[in-house]
Amino acid sequence: MPAEEKKLSVVGVAVLGIGSMVGAGIFALLGEAAVVAGSAVWLSFLLAGGVTILLAYNVIKLGIRYPSSGGLIEYLRQGFELPRAMLLALGITTTTYVLIALGVFGTLTVDEAIGYGETAIAEAARPALGDAGFTIMAVAALLATAGSTNATLFASKNLTAELEQIGQFPPFFGPRSRLGPHAGLLISTGLVLLVANLVDLSAIASVGSACSLLVFLLVGVAAYRRRSETGANLLLILLGLAATVVVLVAFALDTLENAPETFTAIVGITLLAVAADFVWKRMRPPGPVHEPPLIRS
Repeated sequence: MPAEEKKLSVVGVAVLGIGSMVGAGIFALLGEAAVVAGSAVWLSFLLAGGVTILLAYNVIKLGIRYPSSGGLIEYLRQGFELPRAMLLALGITTTTYVLIALGVFGTLTVDEAIGYGETAIAEAARPALGDAGFTIMAVAALLATAGSTNATLFASKNLTAELEQIGQFPPFFGPRSRLGPHAGLLISTGLVLLVANLVDLSAIASVGSACSLLVFLLVGVAAYRRRSETGANLLLILLGLAATVVVLVAFALDTLENAPETFTAIVGITLLAVAADFVWKRMRPPGPVHEPPLIRS
């Protein structure tokens, strides 16, 4: 099949992005968000959407200049479509989160939302739709979780293969692994299932948030260093970096105070990742460095 036939439209890629962002978190963590923000959770989501757009600017600029296997740009017909797809996905996701928060706290009090916890959205549907509303929201949560997992795993095969190709991952993640050409996908899926069934959902969300913020911080630094090659606006880069640092520090302080065990897990996982990278880079055999192709928008 020609490569062009495998490409997705802007809407298709946006839907893929929405699927990876709108997962179980909005259903399971709304009650916990109410503990911090009260009925103003919708405002928290709106501010988060604005910060995410700043962060996405750096990702877009680097993604166009340095396209890689497993990235969204791989599924688009032209590099210039990436900004449209990402902004569409972020806009729809932010709007969805804000509307859900407004709907829940228009039905439930803050104390009720906190008390219901993971079932707050389902309970908010009960007054209007009865038990059927609760069931519908439960099924929606299941589908959202499946969609988010599918969207995340969709790119894992190519992403792990790319990291193996440039020497960041060991060979058993690549297409020549004893597990077969889909080794990266199989390993990723196995780890997801293991963690999802053994670790508390709120802890997973916190660790995932910390990892994402650290990645965005590194992406911002990379965008700053490569701004002459990407043509990125310096002010927008600095705004994105500042927003990331502020959110990361606030998140770390809040987690340290309210969930010290999760904070310890975040630090432990970070140190483990650094140690594993350190060891692997001294064990791996020397090889050529893969240079991504240049795409000009």
